[in-house]
Amino acid sequence: MIVCQFNWKMIYIQIILLFSQLTTFAM
Repeated sequence: MIVCQFNWKMIYIQIILLFSQLTTFAM
């Protein structure tokens, strides 16, 4: 359970970082 939540949080953070990079690149 804890490991699954940790992995989910890591994936969520990576998606946010990727989205931020794409937005910066678009600018």
